[in-house]
Amino acid sequence: GYENSASNYAALLQIDVGNSAGNRPHSVYVRYPFNVTDPAAFTSLTLRMKYDDGFVAYLNGNRIESANAPGGTPAWNQSATGDHPDGSAVLFVDFDVSADVDKLVAGPNVLAIHILNNGGSSNATNTGCSSSDMLLIAELVGADVSPGGGLVTINTTVEVTARTFDGSNWSAPTSETYVV
Repeated sequence: GYENSASNYAALLQIDVGNSAGNRPHSVYVRYPFNVTDPAAFTSLTLRMKYDDGFVAYLNGNRIESANAPGGTPAWNQSATGDHPDGSAVLFVDFDVSADVDKLVAGPNVLAIHILNNGGSSNATNTGCSSSDMLLIAELVGADVSPGGGLVTINTTVEVTARTFDGSNWSAPTSETYVV
């Protein structure tokens, strides 16, 4: 993304997509390549997004989710159709894309995202957007039910701590409190 105001994005940005000389793009394309060993092992998918102002997400070329985006395929210089305020943009929004779990393939996969910024009409050079900032952080999370595993029912408020194992290394633990 980019930052040109007092919003909370500066610490989140790893790549500045152009705030030089007032070049504030209406849209940017991002591709996240990843590998899947066994797509049949996934029972659900969640797209987690921090975004300002809109997006269209594609999994292996198939549109799977969008927010503040026009229907169909947006033009390369398309603006968002609405605003996602800075205070909300820094929080993950979860989108259930489980209906698209069948779009995963064994081997290389690509999550592609068309980021759409709000703040003025698009033009032929994709410059001149009046928005002072743009943000995108995306995660695609799949549930993998291992053989012998199953669903867990939670009947009382509980804190769950989980880790993943890739066959060689354990991830750092993450915890969530589930309130019933």
